[in-house]
Amino acid sequence: MEEDHLRSILEEEFSPTHADLERVTRQAMKLDQSGNFKEDTGDELTVDLIRNKLEEADRPIKAGWNWWVGQLNVFFESSYERFQI
Repeated sequence: MEEDHLRSILEEEFSPTHADLERVTRQAMKLDQSGNFKEDTGDELTVDLIRNKLEEADRPIKAGWNWWVGQLNVFFESSYERFQI
């Protein structure tokens, strides 16, 4: 996943504050680099997937990110909480 592309899409789609944009982007990149998501789901973590999950959350970007990562933590009984903000 390309960090600048992720940042650009999130900014365009959600118009977050600069701080929230940077935090979500940083945590998404950490999640991607950890390999946890791919290991648990068998799928690549992509910009489109993140955008779709944040849209589904129907919350401000930071709250949406924390909601989705919390769902991953519950569903996979894993240590996703370290990727929350």
